[in-house]
Amino acid sequence: MVLMQYFFATLLILTSGCLPKPSSPILLPQTQIETTLAVQGNTGEWSSASPEVAAEFQHTFRTFGEETGTEKATVQLQLGAHYFSQLQGQHRWIVSGSIAVVLGDLGAAPGATVHQEVEVPVFLEHPHEGANDALLASLPLLKREVQNLITTATDQRLSDN
Repeated sequence: MVLMQYFFATLLILTSGCLPKPSSPILLPQTQIETTLAVQGNTGEWSSASPEVAAEFQHTFRTFGEETGTEKATVQLQLGAHYFSQLQGQHRWIVSGSIAVVLGDLGAAPGATVHQEVEVPVFLEHPHEGANDALLASLPLLKREVQNLITTATDQRLSDN
């Protein structure tokens, strides 16, 4: 009997890993989130990101708000991806720059802006992968940073009220 309970408990734990994972929480209800992404090239000049990279960043950060929201928020990223070294067959890149989250006014509460400098190490497998691939590979870590900044900006706006 105990062995049977142990078996079912183990089976339940193992199959729970197959359940669908929850999506990103909506941190800003009734808010549309726009993303601006500026990329610094190797010579130091700033330019817009490629359409594919910009679309992926926009899609990722849009999940923190709602498509049909009446309020506006902006995630501003200024990032550069620089090749650093090769380590055990993988190519190491550093994605660094700044992230700013700008929340619009909400009724009587003024808008809030928070800013953070970031530096994310990225490992790519192939030598032909470049800066765009490094930016895309850094997206999960940048998403976590943006989520923290949105929470901070929301708390700041509520405490000012």
